[in-house]
Order: sequence, then C-alpha cells, then structure tokens
Amino acid sequence: MPNLSKNGNLALGQPLSGGSSAYVAPVKTASGNAVIKIDMPRPYGFQQEIDTIIRANGHGYVRVLKFDYERRALLLEPLGLSMQDIKLEPKQAIRLLCKILRQAWLVPSGADQTINALEYKAQTLAQLISELWVKLERPCSEKIISQALSLRAAHGCF
Repeated sequence: MPNLSKNGNLALGQPLSGGSSAYVAPVKTASGNAVIKIDMPRPYGFQQEIDTIIRANGHGYVRVLKFDYERRALLLEPLGLSMQDIKLEPKQAIRLLCKILRQAWLVPSGADQTINALEYKAQTLAQLISELWVKLERPCSEKIISQALSLRAAHGCF
C-alpha cells in the first residue's frame, strides 16, 4: 500500500463534523475523491488502528488508500453520508451497526495485540454510550441508555 507522504497534491475540503480525536476532511486527489484523517497525538493506538483497518480491507472498516505513520495521517475511501445525516430509525441504525461490527470483529488480531479485541471493543463502545449521554446533557432517559447497553448482548454485536 502506498505511503501517504509520497503524494503531495491534495485539495482539502471543509472539516467533517462528529469526530472526537482526529482532524477529518474530504480531499480531492489526482485519482479522485478521498478523506484524510490526521490523528491527534496520543501515547498509543494509532499504528494498531492503521494495521487493523488495513488487515480488514474494507470489511467492517473503511478502506485505507494511503498512510503515513510518522505524520499520523490516513487517506481513506469516501463513504458518503453519516448515519446521523441519513436519519435512520433507531432499530434500523442498531441493526446496521451490529452488521458492521460483526464484520469488523472478524478481522484477525495483529501479532502485537495483547488485549482481546472483542472485549476491548465492547468496553470502549459501552463507555462511549455512557460518556456521550452525559456530554450531550442526557438527551434521553436513563432507561434508554440501559436498554442500549443491554442490546449489545441481545443482538450479539458486542
């Protein structure tokens, strides 16, 4: 896979909203449309993230077109509208997310991964649900959050 640093001609669009730990924006390249993701500095995880989505090759994850470990940058395939923009009904969104997660969790762990990927993903997704509920000033009842957390087992996606 080509290294991102060898491609110097990118026309940057407006940043995409919704992210929490990276700069993400659409770009035009010599070969078409893509999305650039530049990760914020953090003590660990970026190389493992790149390695995981490269191994996935589009199954449950976005495809990586190019990357640069040193610059913490990825050039990704464009996916279209976000689930939030599509405005799916909650049950449809849950089914779609579970389908995607089932594909993502079939990606084999890297040789350097020490934590069980399924356990880690389940923990971080449950944590995200709880954190967003507080961050968004409790936009729904606590009962709904409890139900969302319990659905992971019922739908087999966590």
